[in-house]
Amino acid sequence: WTFGKGPRVVFVHGWNSRGAHGLGFVAPLVDAGFSVTLFDLPGHGDSTGHACSVVHAGRALRAMLADAGTVHGVIGHSMGSAASLLAFAHGGAVARSVHLAGPSSLTPMVKGLARAHGLGPADAAAFAGWVEGFIGTRIALVDLDRLQHGLVHPGLILHDPEDRTVPFAASEALHDAWPASQLERTAGLGHRRLLADAAVIARSVAFISQGRTA
Repeated sequence: WTFGKGPRVVFVHGWNSRGAHGLGFVAPLVDAGFSVTLFDLPGHGDSTGHACSVVHAGRALRAMLADAGTVHGVIGHSMGSAASLLAFAHGGAVARSVHLAGPSSLTPMVKGLARAHGLGPADAAAFAGWVEGFIGTRIALVDLDRLQHGLVHPGLILHDPEDRTVPFAASEALHDAWPASQLERTAGLGHRRLLADAAVIARSVAFISQGRTA
């Protein structure tokens, strides 16, 4: 779904979400002179499919960027942010991107899930093996040190240190690996409420608007 006219901005939603959860960004971006594209990742919303992961999402975003032509900016929330990092590392190019409470490496997320479910070393290793079979690649290849070469444009990272879903350390690591990034803390918004927060939306639009081309 695309709204407005002008340089294109693509919103990438997170896990168990859908493109419509980015609607709060649409009117402010359109008013700023952009067109905004929302889409549902595989297995989410109105899209077909019964499987999804950050790798599936990154592949879908790369296809979206290739089909859309020139894209000025991407705004990614949670898994959508991680999918953006994967897309950028595999040739997806934008002028600017905003990353909202996103994981930056897959390894700590997989290890964290194993710990959260009380898995011992053997079961944790088996789970990691299952994940690699499901995503079709090694977990390490979806870690920041293998993706950071794609971070060649300015980026804005927004995250609440009290986020209980994605650790704030993920955004700190992303910022440390990305010289052209800015990391800003939000407060009292947790993992999802920042999508509807007027200050977060305004800050994202202002950042995307910098360096705009016609």
